[in-house]
Amino acid sequence: MARSADVSVSVYAPKLATSLSIDVSPTSGTAPLNISVSGYLTETATGYGVGLKPINVYVNGGFYGSVDTKSNGFYAGYLTLTNVGTYTIHTEFAGDATYEGCEVCNHATVSEGIAPSPIVPIITILGISALIGGMYYLLRKH
Repeated sequence: MARSADVSVSVYAPKLATSLSIDVSPTSGTAPLNISVSGYLTETATGYGVGLKPINVYVNGGFYGSVDTKSNGFYAGYLTLTNVGTYTIHTEFAGDATYEGCEVCNHATVSEGIAPSPIVPIITILGISALIGGMYYLLRKH
């Protein structure tokens, strides 16, 4: 009588490579600077979007938050940068059982805000313009 042997077969499926893009807009401005961070997570080989995956967002190396990709691989979030300086905005897909992880970064620069100049209304009465709050009058030429 023949005996049967237990056989174990392991199937290895390599993870699919991914690519991550990032767009930071605007990349510069005065404090506080509200920016949008967006991009796509795609399969490197096909260019197809990878949906419903978490994208981690870091600002100057510190974790800021996480956002999920849409079904087409698109992600978007918003940040407010309050201090003067140059910031590195870093997004990362950590990977999972099917996909390899990837990361990308961009920069934003915040400069000191300039106090807005006061609005000075100008009124015209009988052809004479008076600069309200000013120390002089201007004759208006017609």
